[in-house]
Amino acid sequence: MLRWIALTVLLAAGCGSSPPPEAAEPAPEPGAEVGTLLSLVPPESTLILCASPSELLASEPTAHVVRAIFPATRLDRFAARTGVDPRLLDELILAEHPHGRFAIARGPIDAIFAVREAGERMAPIESSSDAPLFRRAGFLGESRTEVVALSEDVILRVEGTPQLTAAILAIARVPPIARTPAFDPSELEGHVDSPIALYAPHPLGLPADSGIGLLLAREEQMAASIRPEEDALRVTAEFTGEFPPESHENFRSFAESIAASDFGAALGARDALPSLRIEAQDDRVRLSATVDPHVLAAGLRAMLFAEIEELIEGRRSAEMP
Repeated sequence: MLRWIALTVLLAAGCGSSPPPEAAEPAPEPGAEVGTLLSLVPPESTLILCASPSELLASEPTAHVVRAIFPATRLDRFAARTGVDPRLLDELILAEHPHGRFAIARGPIDAIFAVREAGERMAPIESSSDAPLFRRAGFLGESRTEVVALSEDVILRVEGTPQLTAAILAIARVPPIARTPAFDPSELEGHVDSPIALYAPHPLGLPADSGIGLLLAREEQMAASIRPEEDALRVTAEFTGEFPPESHENFRSFAESIAASDFGAALGARDALPSLRIEAQDDRVRLSATVDPHVLAAGLRAMLFAEIEELIEGRRSAEMP
């Protein structure tokens, strides 16, 4: 999960496979209202990350984590090369879908320039169109990628099949007020206004032979978010569905086992355990804890450094700088 977030947050390389022939789909009219980025997410999407990078950087606890994972000098080079500076984005959607993964970003960017730049790096390029929408499709490394300027300041990047791009553009043709959202985030309270939140609108489908898989066997939706609080970070996870009467103690035992692991210690879970709060009902479980941003930043940087180095610099480093 963490690796997926880090790999996709830069709108850079991803995974894809050779697709079937591209299906012809009418594009939204130029200048059509884009609406909220979340409203463009197809309902089949399995994981949806919603973030406001500019808001994350406006608060020191979250900014510290971002700076630790994405050093400014490397983001400067990324912005110069792609025309997209992730730090300035007002909205960012990253999502997994059965047909691939995609990112939609809004902010003070030149979307057409970014699409043109991506097209120049594609080898081979499959298709190129300047109207009605400015778009390019081809391969970036081993990934089949399509990049579309939905408006002057909104860019779509799809790594996967043409059907996924067609599904998103079909939604974009519908006026925002008439769209049926992939899910209603208001049903998962307390996450919508967070600067970063992760949603799983469908059951996670964890292995039934694992402890957490058995505990979440009838889980239906999940949301997790991070919110700055003074000098700390409030991490909250919420599950809806059906849960056994003893779920409160089961969730606490699971949290304690994570905190006792090397993985949990590296991310600050061990230090956060005293602040853990669990609210369990028959149809909803909510967990929250306070995490030290410095410990979390160090742990994430150690875990993700190689992937970030490969994405930003185009190479994989064998050791930390």
